[in-house]
Amino acid sequence: MNAEKYTQRIFLKVDELQRMGHALLVDEVLEAHYSIGYRSLSLRQHIAIDLRTDCAQLSESIKRLIHATQIDQKSHLAYIQSLIKNLLSYCRGLENDKAPDIDYVRLVKRETLTFKRMYRTWARQLTK
Repeated sequence: MNAEKYTQRIFLKVDELQRMGHALLVDEVLEAHYSIGYRSLSLRQHIAIDLRTDCAQLSESIKRLIHATQIDQKSHLAYIQSLIKNLLSYCRGLENDKAPDIDYVRLVKRETLTFKRMYRTWARQLTK
């Protein structure tokens, strides 16, 4: 598969992860926040917010990586790897916290693992 098509697949997967993270955020935070008056956010809700934030940063980091110079690519690659690790940690935290929509959390985790495999292949092609 050529690099152009693989880059498009990476962007589609990142966009999918971003939408899934946003849906999880809406489910965890906004519904709980608006259904009851003011109250502080729970750990589960903070994790959902962080997951959504990292999904958005992942999309921006991929765009920056494509336009980065050869010298900057290494730091962008390391940053994206850390974002992927964070996403997997957030999913594990939501699973351990017994989130009510555990199936959706597992779906996000599975998609993150799929993205991780795709990203590794793409990064190898990019650094050749």
